[in-house]
Amino acid sequence: MSSNDYEQCQKYFKKALGKQKERDFPAAESFYKRALRYNPMHLDANYLLGTLYAEQGELGKALKFLRQAAEINPRSHMVQNNLGNIYQLTGQYEKAIACYQRVLGLEPNMPEVHNNLGNIYKRQERYEEAERCYRRALMLRPAMFEAYCNLGGALLGQKKYREALENYRRALELSPGYKAAYEGMGTCHEELGEREQAIECFKRYLELDSGGDSEVKLRLARLNAGAIPERYPSAVTLTTYEKKAQNWDSDIQRPGMEFLGPRHVRE
Repeated sequence: MSSNDYEQCQKYFKKALGKQKERDFPAAESFYKRALRYNPMHLDANYLLGTLYAEQGELGKALKFLRQAAEINPRSHMVQNNLGNIYQLTGQYEKAIACYQRVLGLEPNMPEVHNNLGNIYKRQERYEEAERCYRRALMLRPAMFEAYCNLGGALLGQKKYREALENYRRALELSPGYKAAYEGMGTCHEELGEREQAIECFKRYLELDSGGDSEVKLRLARLNAGAIPERYPSAVTLTTYEKKAQNWDSDIQRPGMEFLGPRHVRE
C-alpha cells in the first residue's frame, strides 16, 4: 500500500469515527467504505463497520465485515465476541459457541462472554452447562444482574424452582425494573402451585412490558386472571419455530410427528 493510500484511508477512517460518535450512521457508513477502498485489510474499519450494521439490525452485512476482521486478526477477542453475538442472533449457535470459546481461550475472565455462552446453552436446553457459565460470569462480576436472571432460567430448566427464585430475586435487587426476572419468578411460582404469587409476578411483568405482545397474557388467562389475547403472541411463535428448527428433520421422521400443515390448509 502506497503512502498516499495509507493517508487517504486514515483520513476517511477518522471521519467515520467522528460521524459514528455523532450517531450519523449513514455518513459513518459512507466514510468507512471509502477508507476500505484504500485499504480493504484495515482491521478497525472492518470491525467498526460490522458493529455499525449490527446496531442497525443489518445482520447479514454485519457478518460480512466482522468475518473479514476476524480473518485479519483471529486473536482479537473483541472481534470474536461481536462475531459470536451476530452468529447467535442469526441462529448459528455452533459457530457462536466456537467464537466465544476462542475469546475465552484468549481472555478467560470476560464475564459477558461467559454469560453469552450460557445463553446459547440455555437455548439448546443444555441447562447444566449454562448454569456453569452463569456462575463463572457472576464470580467475575458479582453485580451482573442479567447473569442472575439467566442463572434463574438455567435452574428453572432443571426444575430447581426455589433456587431459581432466589436468583431472580437477586437480579431484581440489583435492577428493580428488570422485567424478565418477574416472568421467571412467575413461572417458578406457577410450577410450585403458588397461584397468587404467580399472578402478581406476571402482572408486574406486563406493567413493565411496553411491547405488550407477550406469552405472559396467555399465562394469566390460563390462571383465570386475565382475558385471552385476540392473537397468539408473535414472540412465542418465533421461539417455537426456532426450537423446532433445530431438530426438524429428525422429528418429522418419528411416528405421530408428521408435518400436517398442507393437509390442514387443504381441509
